[in-house]
Amino acid sequence: MKNLKNTDSISETELCVRWGKCPRSMLLWRKAGFTPPHFKKGRQIRYLLADIRAAEKSKAHARKPSGSFAVSRKEAA
Repeated sequence: MKNLKNTDSISETELCVRWGKCPRSMLLWRKAGFTPPHFKKGRQIRYLLADIRAAEKSKAHARKPSGSFAVSRKEAA
């Protein structure tokens, strides 16, 4: 990947604030493939602003993923 400036990308925490999602939801969405493509910079998950804007334009972030990530206590036991 080319040498990116911090202004070309945002952190997962910044994306959570931007989209009004909690960090746990964003983690689960990322693992399930519902977020735009991401990359790691050190230990930090980052997203390209161009990808974020494209997702916002298509309103992909506003849709709730099908199925539930929540596991009840009975299922977890």
